[in-house]
Amino acid sequence: MKKIVLLISALFISAPLVFAQSNNTQQIDSGKVEYHHALGVAAGFTTGYGLSYRYYNNRFFTQATFAPYMTKYRGTISAGVAFMYRVSDNEIANLFLYQANHYLYTKSTDYGSRETNEYHQVNNGLGFGIEFSSDKVVLSLMTGFAAYDNFTQMGLTGEIGIYYKF
Repeated sequence: MKKIVLLISALFISAPLVFAQSNNTQQIDSGKVEYHHALGVAAGFTTGYGLSYRYYNNRFFTQATFAPYMTKYRGTISAGVAFMYRVSDNEIANLFLYQANHYLYTKSTDYGSRETNEYHQVNNGLGFGIEFSSDKVVLSLMTGFAAYDNFTQMGLTGEIGIYYKF
């Protein structure tokens, strides 16, 4: 378990270094500044929930979301990664397609019997979303189809996130 937490933490810490550029902004023809990085919070069945990082590269962008919570008797780790493609570019709202993967680990210990239960779950989703943005703040809403609980259930999904671009 500690190896999983360490591996996921290392991936999230190294992601900004891998995607880092010498200049975080780019001036486009209309005079608007385009930012490449964003930090925020996100919650979704297929994108994961917790602190979230986004890297924007022209029409393609990626999102990594992570939230660990561990105590002696229970814990949860949510780790998600999503890949997006911007279909429509507008000053106020952008339409995009996405594919998302969410790993969810839960552990609980019964206080009486001291029996520990562990559960590993993978959720995957595919759909579309819309981003509403001001100069530096972005609200992202997504919906689509999902395969839940290690592909044993299928249904609709909803995702939300709010980000600060830099």
